[in-house]
Amino acid sequence: MQDPEGITCPVEFIITGFGPFQNARENPSTSLANEIVAYLQENSSSVFILETRIIETSADSARQEVADLYKNNDVGLSPIVVLHIGVNYRGKKFQLEKCAYNDATFRIPDENGYQPKGETVCDHYEWGTLLKSTLDLPIIVSTLNDWMESKSNPARAICSENPGRFVCNFTYFCSLDRCTSDNRGKFHCLFLHIPPFSEVKKEFQLSFLSQLLNEIQLQIVEKSMTNE
Repeated sequence: MQDPEGITCPVEFIITGFGPFQNARENPSTSLANEIVAYLQENSSSVFILETRIIETSADSARQEVADLYKNNDVGLSPIVVLHIGVNYRGKKFQLEKCAYNDATFRIPDENGYQPKGETVCDHYEWGTLLKSTLDLPIIVSTLNDWMESKSNPARAICSENPGRFVCNFTYFCSLDRCTSDNRGKFHCLFLHIPPFSEVKKEFQLSFLSQLLNEIQLQIVEKSMTNE
């Protein structure tokens, strides 16, 4: 993908959020995914968003949408980062998920009424298999916390190894599987759990998301320059 001046973008991003589920009829991840492009444009960010999607909170939709977005964007030379955003309604921090598990054990039914117990997400792995993000998340988290401290904002980011076992983990494992099968290293992916807007206001969450995207881009560009 090229910018308006014909210069190849160093990194391209795909952002996904989730629709409503059970009693959470207004999912804040929907707002962030829908508004981040305009926010980046208004703030003259160098981050380029290739696509945004809202995924129904169901296993079937997650599997289909993930397969579709990787298939449709497997062109061009720029690395692509797929950032999935979901909400932890009991959370107070931004959780950057380091891994996902091949374990579909839903505590509640998804939006299609599906509630698996101890099933696999992807049959070509053993149950419980762990897949990890290729991004160096501790460095990103440290930088983000320094940034939030400089803004005198009490919110904080953490590295998490527990994305739950609901549709968030299901989506992330499907996405990491696609990254693992891409031998060229074109794709990277990350799952971000956000707190509700009652804990951290939407405007600051958009600012945080912009900063996160920028840090991911810097890390990938610096790594590619080191490997040249």
